[in-house]
Order: sequence, then C-alpha cells, then structure tokens
Amino acid sequence: MVPADTAFVITFDNEQAGVPHNIEIFKDAAKAEPLYIGETADGPEIVEYTLEGLAAGSYPFICTFHPNMQGTLV
Repeated sequence: MVPADTAFVITFDNEQAGVPHNIEIFKDAAKAEPLYIGETADGPEIVEYTLEGLAAGSYPFICTFHPNMQGTLV
C-alpha cells in the first residue's frame, strides 16, 4: 500500500544475474493504458522508481519482460 495523492518510491531489487526486469503500472485491469514504465534493471541491480501520487484505487502491474510476474498496487 502507498498513500493516495502522495509521491512515493519503489525500491526494486533484481537479484537475477543477466535477467532484465522492470515494473509497468496500469490505469485499470484492462492493462491497456500504462501509467508508468520503470527503467530496466539488468540483475543483479537495485533501481529506485520515484512516482508521482496516484489517486486512491487499485493499479495492476507487471514486469514488461515477464507478464506472468504481476501484482496490484493499492
């Protein structure tokens, strides 16, 4: 969970050597309109994603490179 309408940081720790990962956050469950696409972390690497505040709600996210890696930001 992150606070609504407040900037926040996601610390992304990719521990997989030579495997690219990132985070792509979408407006809604249709996953048709990305709100944010984070830079690629070619592991092992730690990347910090700084995001502007989002309105209260649920936002699905995936790894662009591995869409089966998914979750929901609340």
